[in-house]
Amino acid sequence: MPRRFAVMLWLCLFLPHFILAAEAADDLWAAARKGDAKAVENLLTKGIDVNAKTKYGATALSYAADKGHVEVVKVLLKHKAAVNAKDTFYNATPLTWALYRQHWEVVKLLIEAGADGASSVLASAANQGQVEVVRAILAKSKFSEATLSAALANAPAKEKEIIELLKNPGETVAGHAWQTTRDGA
Repeated sequence: MPRRFAVMLWLCLFLPHFILAAEAADDLWAAARKGDAKAVENLLTKGIDVNAKTKYGATALSYAADKGHVEVVKVLLKHKAAVNAKDTFYNATPLTWALYRQHWEVVKLLIEAGADGASSVLASAANQGQVEVVRAILAKSKFSEATLSAALANAPAKEKEIIELLKNPGETVAGHAWQTTRDGA
């Protein structure tokens, strides 16, 4: 009898917490999908797990990246969202979704936050004329000649700045970083 009482007491005390946590995670995912950065910030400030996963393993960052909600992505990254979390349905990361939907500003933010997969993004960004994304990728990672050559082959001839970045990644990125540091000094 005391065992039943203990189980019932535990259920009464802790079950509501689990139900509320699940509902709060639903609210977080919905706010991320809608692009409501303020709601996302409020929920995270209340202690909702930034990396809470749906039954398919998707996170709020996955939803925000898929929809291209830059401000929501910034809020989630500020709260240390896992940039390389893969969903269990497509085995896709937030970077995968942002790249697939061509949300280049989100791609750039994720790369700057340390997302894996920069080499696969480089050729696509070069092909699409995304100078700032290419610059961010080159600033974060080192690439083989083969990877740089493949990206260079994908760059349209009219994209002179991207071509120059890919031909001389170390010099150009170092020059860009020096300029940023110099201006900021």
